[in-house]
Amino acid sequence: MEERRETATNNMVEFRGVSKTFGSTEALTDLNLEIRPGEFLTLLGPSGCGKTTTLRLLAGFEEPTCGEIWLAGKPVQGLPAYKRPVNTVFQHYALFPHMTVFDNVAFGLRMQKVPQAEIKRRVTAALELVRLEGMGGRRPHELSGGQQQRVALARALVLEPKVLLLDEPLGALDLQLRRAMQVELRQLQRRLGATFLYVTHDQEEALAMSDRIAVMRNGRIEQLGTPEEVYLRPATRFVAQFLGEANLLEGEGAASGRLRWGDYHLLVDRHVGPGRTTVALRPEQVRVRWPGSATPVGPAENRVHGIVAERLFVGTGVRLVVEVAGRRLAALLPAGPGPDLGDQVELCFSAEHCVVVAP
Repeated sequence: MEERRETATNNMVEFRGVSKTFGSTEALTDLNLEIRPGEFLTLLGPSGCGKTTTLRLLAGFEEPTCGEIWLAGKPVQGLPAYKRPVNTVFQHYALFPHMTVFDNVAFGLRMQKVPQAEIKRRVTAALELVRLEGMGGRRPHELSGGQQQRVALARALVLEPKVLLLDEPLGALDLQLRRAMQVELRQLQRRLGATFLYVTHDQEEALAMSDRIAVMRNGRIEQLGTPEEVYLRPATRFVAQFLGEANLLEGEGAASGRLRWGDYHLLVDRHVGPGRTTVALRPEQVRVRWPGSATPVGPAENRVHGIVAERLFVGTGVRLVVEVAGRRLAALLPAGPGPDLGDQVELCFSAEHCVVVAP
């Protein structure tokens, strides 16, 4: 039976009912996750949600309390870390300060007793891959933070792992460099066609880089999907709030399939039955009309009226908070002319953008 399973799976990684307990603390609970060959999958969530534990279990630094982990069609529990075809890049690069860049990258190959000529070929190719050609003779302290991160990547990639594990690898970089490295890392992954498992708590990073995102909370996956799916169609209240900003409209489901929200009956993305219901609505999906605005807002199923209570310039636009019959609704406008504090406005939004979420 096991032999048939080995040949049947097309996934690079599988977690099958994996749980991990540390003393009385359950870090992971019945985790089921499949990662496809060549996929960039990100584990996203707050501190303590289980994402780093998941990474460490796959790397072999920890063993599951129960369940199975499969890698490249074979179970790996009990297999020591150095025998698993994976490599890890950490937030703190752990480069050897007394070694040159070349020797840092070559370290793992030398431990494996690879012939010197092969070491030279593979290290040179790895440094070219991360755009550090010609820097093999430098030492880590002579490099910028971004260059040191590339050395750490080259050191991991030179061993040709089936899966590259990245644990918050850009967390130590400043914002501008981090964004530049996001682009470089994604381009590198695409060129290699490699399987990347990435861990971060940075929502923008996850949305920008991933093929799919697993949003984690309390040792479980709340939602798994493409960046567009988890952002535009959040499955739960937690996912809606954790990824960006969301208006959470709470009301009673009406018999007609609408949401009774204060004095308004709103059309939502799917039929809702009687009972307490929560709807997520992104601020950028709310259109605003105010006295003196020349641009029509276009058709929309839902229209509500209120008074501007807050107006904040956020660089890329203006964030409004509008009081609507004792409730608050946020909207995001492009930078430029807009309503002032105290202005009466009309807010318009479509039913398809009103996503019913689980509690």
